[in-house]
Amino acid sequence: RADGGSASNEMMLLGGHTGTHIDALCHVSHQGRLFGGHDAAAAQVGGRFKVHGVETIPLMFCRGVVLDIAGLHGVPVLEPGTPITAGDLERAADRQGVEVKAGDAVLIRCGWPVHWKDPETFVGHHHGVPGPDESAAAWLADRRIRLTGAETIAYECIYPGRGHALLPVHRMLLV
Repeated sequence: RADGGSASNEMMLLGGHTGTHIDALCHVSHQGRLFGGHDAAAAQVGGRFKVHGVETIPLMFCRGVVLDIAGLHGVPVLEPGTPITAGDLERAADRQGVEVKAGDAVLIRCGWPVHWKDPETFVGHHHGVPGPDESAAAWLADRRIRLTGAETIAYECIYPGRGHALLPVHRMLLV
């Protein structure tokens, strides 16, 4: 990608990014490196990752926190291409009376599933998709959460007309 990032995808008989899924640390690299400095090209020789594959994710049992960003803004669904910021996460947590703590699973609600039956809107290549921006990724990382997710196709703000060309939130949280 233009910013030096790259990504890989798992090999399955169905697309891995078409619904519920979890990204392993090998999913995204930057400047040819995976999390921990591993060489991304060398790590995947032979068709299977030698480090950070999804099979290395340990069993998770932790507290879950849902931050309702659509509710924070008083709407059932956020508009396409709306960035969810660190300020949004902080205000939603305060509004809901929760504190995001180390080890938490933090889920972000933006209402996007209402578009599930409209693939063009749901994927958002033309009009965008709401999602966390880099400030939100930094906010979550600073709290040392265990995992995070949302009900969109990519855990990113997809800006109108840009598609999935850049994935800075993935890079920040996975690399």
